[in-house]
Amino acid sequence: MGSARDKPPPASADASPEELQRRLQAATEFTGDAKAGAAQPIPPAVPLTSVTHQVQAESFPWLKANPKVIKGYSLRVPETMMAKLEFLKNNEPNISVHKLILAGIAKELDARLPKYGWTAGNAEH
Repeated sequence: MGSARDKPPPASADASPEELQRRLQAATEFTGDAKAGAAQPIPPAVPLTSVTHQVQAESFPWLKANPKVIKGYSLRVPETMMAKLEFLKNNEPNISVHKLILAGIAKELDARLPKYGWTAGNAEH
């Protein structure tokens, strides 16, 4: 029988867009770098739909979140992906695995959140 350790980690698709944006904003504030180097776009795990879900601006929880508070999140990636990240870290100036991952998250959030009425440039956070 398998133990709890045999279970895969929760999928990032389980996190709400608001939670992902809050995590990204906190991490960006921590690194002081909103855009990292020449990271390649990461295709969405789930195809984006053309359906628009408008929500009230006050329902965006990241607008109330403190950008100076840093929240940790453990990320497990396949060995092949980690090897690619390490390769880029070792062969590109001023880049880190952390910056590459944040850049990918930022692009994914910017692609997914507009269907809820959010645009990347409509607020500080």
